[in-house]
Amino acid sequence: MAFVKCTKCGTKISNVTNGIIKCPSCGHTMKLAAPGGNKQQNAQIQEKTQQKPAKKCKHCKSDMPVDAKICPQCRKKQGGGCLKPVLICFAVFIGLTLLVSMFGGESDEENVESGKEKIAHRSDMYGVSDGDIKDIESPISVQEVRNDVTGKWRVAKIAENIDIEKYVLSYYENYFENDDEIHAIINFNFKTTTKITVMGEFLDVTIYEYVKKEEHDAKMLFSGIVLKEYRVYLDNGDIEELDEKPIDEIVAADISPKSFVKAVKNIEAIKEDKTITKVKLKNKDLCVYIDISKSDTFLPMENYAKIVNISITDNILTLKGYDDLWETITIDFGEIGKIKNNKVDMDTTQEGVRHFVGNPILE
Repeated sequence: MAFVKCTKCGTKISNVTNGIIKCPSCGHTMKLAAPGGNKQQNAQIQEKTQQKPAKKCKHCKSDMPVDAKICPQCRKKQGGGCLKPVLICFAVFIGLTLLVSMFGGESDEENVESGKEKIAHRSDMYGVSDGDIKDIESPISVQEVRNDVTGKWRVAKIAENIDIEKYVLSYYENYFENDDEIHAIINFNFKTTTKITVMGEFLDVTIYEYVKKEEHDAKMLFSGIVLKEYRVYLDNGDIEELDEKPIDEIVAADISPKSFVKAVKNIEAIKEDKTITKVKLKNKDLCVYIDISKSDTFLPMENYAKIVNISITDNILTLKGYDDLWETITIDFGEIGKIKNNKVDMDTTQEGVRHFVGNPILE
């Protein structure tokens, strides 16, 4: 077996035949002499004309082919340079940046959105108004109210088995355009009308007993009996349940005709009704004068007058401390007529709600 020593690195190359050979260690190319020459010529190895440039070994500093990966002298690997570590570091940096962007940024956004949670909840609260009004099944459509002289009343209708006070903050944030608006939410499932008014740092939430078709007329809206009243704070949704203090208890120390008339005028549904022109008490007949001649109603005036009569008398009957001062309650509609309600026709439901029975007669 013939051997040839590489003239560059000294590696012995076996199975040598005539022609051009390449060192397996350093890649150096050599050319054997033509056959038939003498031993010196056969042993002579000439370098190929086009040799590749050399480089220094990183370990022993000896010359070696530029594309060699193992030094032919010290037999040590030369490595892949610094490009691979740089690429690895860059990939790690990008990965960390993405993680910070996803988790860090989201955390900041959550902190902004949950800013209300940083405000401590007040003690002795009824609950928190944290429900999302958009989660309910009933579509919300806020509309203007007929006969609203202020232009600021709005009404929405739903049919849900929910505690509306837990959703009013979300309703306010989504459907109030100005803080001077007054909104009514009619819930046909519970037969209630909820009034929402902005009062500085909180929402005043009053829940009334629903009066049939009140959503169609501002003069009838909020005319039912007050069932509950809450205060919902705008900063964190705290719900404060207001103590129920019937008007008859407030004025109990002054039971007189004058205080009775004053209490009637202070009933919210009557106080806000611009069609009521006068309230007086004479000979145990409490008379409420009202002008509905200019009302924009789709009902016949006689039917409309009966509905207004029921609404007003139901509110007056909540004043239980003045029963000794009256025998009849008359609702006078001027030229349209009047309806007289007698105390003997008054009845009380199981829930303690007083009302007049029978069909009112317009005289």
